[in-house]
Amino acid sequence: MSETWICKLQRDSWLAAARLRLLPGIRAALTDEYVWLRGEQMSDQLDLELRKLGGERFTLAADGMLTLLGQRVPIGSLEDLISSPDHGSWREPADLFQPTPQPAAMPGRKPVAISLSIVRGGPERTANILSTTFLAWSAWAQGASNVRLRQLSFAANSEGLVVVRGSPLPPVSGELWVEEESVAVRCGFECQPCLQYRIIARVLGLEAGELAFLHESGDCEVIEGSAFVQARRSAVRLTAAGNGP
Repeated sequence: MSETWICKLQRDSWLAAARLRLLPGIRAALTDEYVWLRGEQMSDQLDLELRKLGGERFTLAADGMLTLLGQRVPIGSLEDLISSPDHGSWREPADLFQPTPQPAAMPGRKPVAISLSIVRGGPERTANILSTTFLAWSAWAQGASNVRLRQLSFAANSEGLVVVRGSPLPPVSGELWVEEESVAVRCGFECQPCLQYRIIARVLGLEAGELAFLHESGDCEVIEGSAFVQARRSAVRLTAAGNGP
């Protein structure tokens, strides 16, 4: 199918959207509230990946007007919806989602290859990792008790996104993950073949404090332990000052 498509996701879905960065022909843009994806071609694989992410999907007309998929009446101009002084420029997804080239934000590295599939299923487990926006995390943290905060750590990047680690997690909208032995998969998913997570961590060569995210696409991202700081209100304020408004 050859038609410009657009997908709009909540910004706190950024970590899930990262798995699309290796698919060809996709561009991405960030605004204060959303992750926007676009492309000129649609394949069965891409359609499946977009369905997994959820969000809203649109077609883009030659005049720049967006129409919700399955509808006929445009909702507005794409340029008006994503334009802002600091956001909205279309870039390669890897530029937005790859942690490795941003050592000052969320230092990461590329681990060794590992043959695993991440599939739906497995026993119900309690989430202990949250990926969300820094604004949502900051708003909660500033009013949270020290007792709640001392059980958490967080890592933020320069795009206004954050990974919160610990339990119990804050009641903030975002994507929930389960970490075991420093290896995280999304809630409702499991590894196949079913290996002990300490073995996976050893194969990945994880060092103390590092956190590996295993995506359904087969991608693996590692955040260095040094990127995480203890959750204190002062640390949240300092991070906000470093990231800017």
